[in-house]
Amino acid sequence: MAIMKKIWLYFLPVLAISLSFTGCLQDTCVTKGIVYEFSPVYMSKAEVRASVGVEAARELINPGKLYYYYNFLLINEINEGFHVIDNSNPENPVNLSFIKVPGSHDMAVKGDVLYADSYMDLVAISIIDPNNPVELSRDEDVFEYGSWHPSLWADEAQGIAVRFDRREIEQEVDCANNGGQGGWMRRNVFIDFTAATLDNSAEPALESGGGEVPTGIGGSMARFTLVNNYMYVVTETDLLSFDVSNTADPMKVSDDRISWGGVETIYPFRGSLFIGTMTGMFIYSLDDPAMPTYTSQFTHARACDPVVVADVQGVTYAFVTLREGTRCGGAPNQLHVVNVQNLTNPVLVASYDMNNPQGLGVQEEILYLCDGDAGLKVFDVSDVNKIDDNRMARFKNIDAYDVIPLGKYALMIGKDGFFQYDIEDPNNITLVSSIPVNREN
Repeated sequence: MAIMKKIWLYFLPVLAISLSFTGCLQDTCVTKGIVYEFSPVYMSKAEVRASVGVEAARELINPGKLYYYYNFLLINEINEGFHVIDNSNPENPVNLSFIKVPGSHDMAVKGDVLYADSYMDLVAISIIDPNNPVELSRDEDVFEYGSWHPSLWADEAQGIAVRFDRREIEQEVDCANNGGQGGWMRRNVFIDFTAATLDNSAEPALESGGGEVPTGIGGSMARFTLVNNYMYVVTETDLLSFDVSNTADPMKVSDDRISWGGVETIYPFRGSLFIGTMTGMFIYSLDDPAMPTYTSQFTHARACDPVVVADVQGVTYAFVTLREGTRCGGAPNQLHVVNVQNLTNPVLVASYDMNNPQGLGVQEEILYLCDGDAGLKVFDVSDVNKIDDNRMARFKNIDAYDVIPLGKYALMIGKDGFFQYDIEDPNNITLVSSIPVNREN
């Protein structure tokens, strides 16, 4: 795909009344404006593919998705790689190392193998020794340009645009059409929830004892998820299935078009995949795990849409957050509760207004909801029709993005960093540790 060589953003000053009046009389209108020119900086595909490696531990600057595996945390540094955190003592998490994976946003772990995106490729990396990661295999060009990596710009002659350098220019601009080339750039952020039916009170075992190879636990903003010997990945338009029975060498076995675009998250529950998109929640059956099949969908107004699923009082519900934003549209900021007991006929049972709800998780009929800059909110959802009357806690002054309730602890990530809460007593939740972002970078 040919790349635009420059992206222009125009910020126009307010015109004096006399200038605007003159412009209208003369049928022209020209003024001075500040123009930001964004020029791509390229890295060849060969350089990208040779860049996986380990570095010394570094501070969080632009954290993305969060993943838990056998007392270790992986925190994505958006577009750059993964912080490896030893969380064996939740009151004192230790930053061990940094696994460099350029162009990464998402991850999943099975049997000490980390699967991650690297721009257009899927890489499998051994992390049995997190201080010495080893690339095991790479599926090249498995993610199509434009359908996977919202910040991916490619030029076959020059490679991958790994960043954009900004230059400020003052020039004359035709105010009648705002310069004629208005534009914007977006920042892409995910977080990962995997594993369908989990016993959250137990630690994932490193040794499987001849049974299923252990997998990690991620979050509601996931694009990767693992179910037994298969990994499922959603792009902007498609659902990809990979056979990972050979953990070192994932093999793509199917590719199904879900939507024209706007596919965001994936969550497994009891033999089904619940896929969040900007226009609704899709349910796919895993009766044939190599080729998931469409079951039904629940449609809503255009909005960003992570999903988690849980049993409440013997009934299965999907908890869906809808939020507005430049990319997400202008739908209401709400929590939707959808009865999915009958997978072929999902039914909305309740909606609750929120600030800007994002990731969420449910454990033992307690809902943990990240509400953007309104913080982390905790609700008793045993009565799904009275959730707004049953808020148990709220943690302000943090920008909350996604949360993983995990037995005794809840792990949360956001723009301000990583936060870990003791939730053993949901009526007395306490912060036990945190890793803040470095604001100086």
